Amino acid sequence: MYKRRGVEDVYEKDHGKWALLRNVNQVFQHHHTLLPGDYVWLDLKTGREFDVPVGAIVKLCDSGQIQVVDDEGNEHWISPQNATNIKPMHPTSIHGVEDMIRLGDLNEAGILRNLLIRYHENLIYQ
Repeated sequence: MYKRRGVEDVYEKDHGKWALLRNVNQVFQHHHTLLPGDYVWLDLKTGREFDVPVGAIVKLCDSGQIQVVDDEGNEHWISPQNATNIKPMHPTSIHGVEDMIRLGDLNEAGILRNLLIRYHENLIYQ
């Protein structure tokens, strides 16, 4: 006779995959999928005095872990347990804005990233 598999059976078999999907879905409630090329805020929680999330771009997200490269060029692999350390970046923070009051991420991380972008483009005082 046909026996229907329960969700528990599937969950036990692919626990890591389900945990990653659950954590990513919790973090990206407004985004249905996380794709390579998406910009995110990466909260490294280093324990230092001035911990601020850094901008990062998703490079790979189909191997059970999420690979991101931050604004400083450092590569990070995010495990399913740490997927809550990433948050979507507002489009205004991706390329920067001239007037910082227009930032969608008007917080310390957004302001610092905007200054970094303007510094790299030699537009710091314009």
